[in-house]
Amino acid sequence: MVALGVLNAGSSRSPVLMAQYRQLHEMCNSMRVKLRVEHVSFVLNDWTDRISQENDSTDWTLSAAAFRRLYGRYGPDSVDLSATELNTCCDRFYSRRHCPGALATNALKQSWAAENSWANPPFHLLGAVVNKIVTSGATATLIAPIGRAQPWWAVTEENCFEWEQLSAADGAYTHGLSSVAARRPFWQTAVIRFAPDRR
Repeated sequence: MVALGVLNAGSSRSPVLMAQYRQLHEMCNSMRVKLRVEHVSFVLNDWTDRISQENDSTDWTLSAAAFRRLYGRYGPDSVDLSATELNTCCDRFYSRRHCPGALATNALKQSWAAENSWANPPFHLLGAVVNKIVTSGATATLIAPIGRAQPWWAVTEENCFEWEQLSAADGAYTHGLSSVAARRPFWQTAVIRFAPDRR
């Protein structure tokens, strides 16, 4: 319904939606396509409605206060490696799926060489993220659960510039689109700094 409203009005207060609208408008003009938009009830469109209701269990965001403190210490961060247009911590970001404003999908396939990256990836990707940071010599701030029993942890300790355990308050997460702090995670959270030029 939001997209329908933007397309019918030809305008949006959201800079992200306006940028997407302009791109769509230019593409349609170049292809001489005229759009006609209409709402299709979820009863008739259950597949897309089901996708929109999915809850991504990997979508954990560090508290805003903790991010501001870390940004002051290690920033400015140039790209968020794992975000959406709704929860990105940086103006530039990579996302898991196509979404408005994303530079591309799958940050692991992109170059991080010239970046000061912010990385708060889904936990199942931590090994791959650490491996890419280390092998590419990337500069990054990684948020991760302390996982001394995990294979990626030894590589992290050996190659990071520094790391520290976040306090219980700083390590509080929000989940998904909620601005309400989720129940405090059972894991201990670390901020890990990779800075090859300072090792």
